[in-house]
Amino acid sequence: MLIEASSSNAGEVQMKEKCFKHAFINDAKGYGLVATKLIKAGSYILSDCFASLESTQDFPHGDRDAIEKVIKGRVDAMGQEFVQRYLSLPSSNKKDLPRYSAIWDRNSVPYKRNTLRAALVSPNVAWVNHSCFPNAHLSIISRAIKGPKSRSNPHSRMRCSVMLRACKDIPKGTEITRAYSHRTMPLVARQLYFETTYKFRCLCTYCTNPIKGLEEFTYSHPELDKILNDPRVVHAQPTLAWHAARAIVNGYEKVGIADLRVGVIWRKCAAIAGYHSDLGRAMYCLHQATKALLKVEGPFGYLHRQTLNWQDCPELLPGFGATTRGLSSRSEWKTITQNPALTNRILFMTDRGPKDYVRLSRYDVGHSAVDNLVVLPSSEDNPVILPDTKMGRGKRKRNGGEQQCTAREKRTVREKCIDPENDFLDISRILLREHKKRYPELFRLNKPTDDEEKLKPGGAIMGMAMAALDGCKGQWDEKRATRHTINVLRGMGIKNLDL
Repeated sequence: MLIEASSSNAGEVQMKEKCFKHAFINDAKGYGLVATKLIKAGSYILSDCFASLESTQDFPHGDRDAIEKVIKGRVDAMGQEFVQRYLSLPSSNKKDLPRYSAIWDRNSVPYKRNTLRAALVSPNVAWVNHSCFPNAHLSIISRAIKGPKSRSNPHSRMRCSVMLRACKDIPKGTEITRAYSHRTMPLVARQLYFETTYKFRCLCTYCTNPIKGLEEFTYSHPELDKILNDPRVVHAQPTLAWHAARAIVNGYEKVGIADLRVGVIWRKCAAIAGYHSDLGRAMYCLHQATKALLKVEGPFGYLHRQTLNWQDCPELLPGFGATTRGLSSRSEWKTITQNPALTNRILFMTDRGPKDYVRLSRYDVGHSAVDNLVVLPSSEDNPVILPDTKMGRGKRKRNGGEQQCTAREKRTVREKCIDPENDFLDISRILLREHKKRYPELFRLNKPTDDEEKLKPGGAIMGMAMAALDGCKGQWDEKRATRHTINVLRGMGIKNLDL
């Protein structure tokens, strides 16, 4: 029976009962996991502990006994129950492999951990076969547990587990599959990639009996993805990048891809919108990415949590605000959804040229017919483009110092002193003492004790600033006093200081 989770895990669906079984698939695949009931998209299927090895692990070349010792140590560290389940898994057919190594060779699952290639063995996940376009997604969840840390195991308070979720509806009797890699490539390229990287030949349904339109899309996907990730295209021809994104999104829907790739493509669209200060389109894309990632990763997934942070503060998007081509507000995202028949046309600007960027405020969506979409004339012919942002913020940081030093030198040229005989603190003292009668609370050296005085704006803070100016050093240094003095002057209405 399916139930929805509590409000703290909104969108998460859990299974009360076991919804899968081990079953024989065919002679080529052997055994796998098969759904025993309808599993809805976003449902939690299973969670299990695992033993893992990273690519940085130093193994003596050809020393099988040393490799066996390392693997056995990792498995034994998981406890006696895990060891029994591990030893019940099928072994590899390779000769002369010790027992633990043979089981590891047959059942290990590749994954990435902090950009490093690694492999894990989980007794339940070992039965899940690969598919290039799967119906489930495997993620690693870290959870804190009680107990003090120890020197021998500094991570003893964190426990990692693998979690399998359905990324699309899985009918009863259908095999549950996951993807070892989320690369979208043509059939020949996929087969070559898996044979060279993971040492097996993919026999999933999409490779043995491709659906209509799959090969056409997979052939065009690498080129579309290249356009979408080219910073020169995003900067100079943003609409071309939006057109490529639309082709990928439509291709995913047509082929039936519903895994992590859907959320990632919407995140890229949000980044393009943020680069051009288009908050309306960015908020819509982040909303779509959040929904897709919640279904795949659950509420504790890394990408899902990061996307939620971007949704709360879209200014955190990479390269945000480099140009003002698409300048819009948060509330203007409703323009995209006001007429569902026009959503794709407005969002992806399908009827515009590569260099055109239509702001949401220029669309008149009051009409119901698609052909009646009105685009108002532009009110800004030359959008503002910030300096040193043409290739994105990342390149400006990598190319380092000369540009930044030049910018600092230009800023210092505009600084002028209004009185060369007195420094800034002297001028501040003069101005404040001239207003001593008007603002007596500014010269208070002690904090007020009365509750009303504490609530009075400017009392305590301004008094402490003046105490610093009059020589009461204490915990206040000159820089801090200067900062508070600036606040004092602004509070007195003195704003146009050419300093």
